[in-house]
Amino acid sequence: MKSTRRLRILLKAIACVREKYEGQAVCVDETDGVSLEFEDWRFNLRMSNTEPVIRLNVETRGNKFYCRRRHQRS
Repeated sequence: MKSTRRLRILLKAIACVREKYEGQAVCVDETDGVSLEFEDWRFNLRMSNTEPVIRLNVETRGNKFYCRRRHQRS
């Protein structure tokens, strides 16, 4: 797959996720990709600088259910 086509696919994927969640977000930041913040969790979605992939980072603010799940996977 050509790199320009891959880039368009990655950008479209990020736009689709943003479209789905942006209306519910309390804060949107585009400093490094797109970060959407909600009342008790947030995520950052960005393209990798070294691979043709999208990186997703999800964080919660003390939600015991998600904290337990995270530790179970470690």
